Amino acid sequence: MKCLLLSLALLELLILHKGSALFLNEDCEKIDEEDGPTTAPWMAAVSNEQGFLCGGALITKNFVLTAAHCIKDQEKLFVKLGVLDRSDAYGMDFNVSSTKMHGDYQTHPGVNDIGLLKLASEVDYTDRIRPICILMDAAPVLQNIKRFSAFGWGKTETGNLSQYLMTIQLRRLPSEECQHDNMPLLTKTQFCADSETGGGPCNGDGGGPLTSIVKNRTVQVGIISYGPRDCNLSAVYTDVASYTDWIASNVHKA
Repeated sequence: MKCLLLSLALLELLILHKGSALFLNEDCEKIDEEDGPTTAPWMAAVSNEQGFLCGGALITKNFVLTAAHCIKDQEKLFVKLGVLDRSDAYGMDFNVSSTKMHGDYQTHPGVNDIGLLKLASEVDYTDRIRPICILMDAAPVLQNIKRFSAFGWGKTETGNLSQYLMTIQLRRLPSEECQHDNMPLLTKTQFCADSETGGGPCNGDGGGPLTSIVKNRTVQVGIISYGPRDCNLSAVYTDVASYTDWIASNVHKA
């Protein structure tokens, strides 16, 4: 706990020193101290022509951050923003004009499981739609954050995809805790996490964000990558802090 408090204090000093330039997008979500957490205005539902596929997070007016496994072998993708219920008619629908997988993505063992979706048109920010924060140049601090919230519309106990956005609280674990079900050794760009109460992200949750509140900002710490088939054990997440240069480079040159 002392380590976490020290890391958060250091992060606050970095933010005060660098200002908004510390974030990929200075318009990213701020949490009102009086109103408390918002209803995930950055959450993206990613679909193909057959239906819902994955989660993702809006990071700029043109880009959604997701997992590479959600993009691989997909020809036509769509994004819906501004909804908690995937069938909500008030959501905003966008065509995806192009996709970008990490060049070193490996399906097995899921290394470099990160990708970007470029939207065909710019997003207009509203109370229901706003980007999540990508914190730049603070990897050691972010990697010491031990508690997260994961979001997704993945399968529930019924075996069906959830119609409504679900969230679960997770804790970071040592990498060896994810060595079950013949899951491979983790790299430095991945981390292991689980829920103390049981359950966790499941099929359909992939690509969705792991978040933490830092200095009244919703910061994306991880991307849901893969886990055991029964969804009740620890799972693997892509460490966003390891890829901030890759994210910024691809967003800014597009």
